[in-house]
Amino acid sequence: MRFILAASLLPGLFLFAPVPAGAGNDSDFSMRFAGEWSGGGPYRRTAHTLPVNVKCSLAGKGDANHMSFAGTCRAVIVVTRAIGADITYDPASGTYRGTYKGEMEGLAQLVGKRTGDTVQFDVTWPEILNGDRVASMAISNSGQGQMRLVMKDRTSKDGPVQTMWDLTFKKR
Repeated sequence: MRFILAASLLPGLFLFAPVPAGAGNDSDFSMRFAGEWSGGGPYRRTAHTLPVNVKCSLAGKGDANHMSFAGTCRAVIVVTRAIGADITYDPASGTYRGTYKGEMEGLAQLVGKRTGDTVQFDVTWPEILNGDRVASMAISNSGQGQMRLVMKDRTSKDGPVQTMWDLTFKKR
């Protein structure tokens, strides 16, 4: 499975939906992400910036092995940035691998697995962000018309992990 995402969003807002682990063709799961979505939540660019509330709207598409999203998020001050991702799913291992563009120059590497309704990714930044090059991202969709995206990162190289953004969407 392979999908490509391109969107104009706030820096760091990454939106996509992979197919479930172990499935060569699971259109029921893929179709959970199709349609028009709106939502938002707290977002912070780095561990040392204050969170701002963002409002987002997305358009998603899904079929047997492919999903994509495009949209925008806005804060009080309108800020947009082009981001994208290219993810490949290996049904033999149940692993998602790919790249993510959005936080900084260059591509972050993604590796993840799905458990239940959530795909958990390890993120490796192309350069140091918040004291190191690693973070985690989770994408959840129970199929009940809601989707949640959460990015967590350390406050410094050896600091505590904190939530960088926690966005919840409802299907319109």
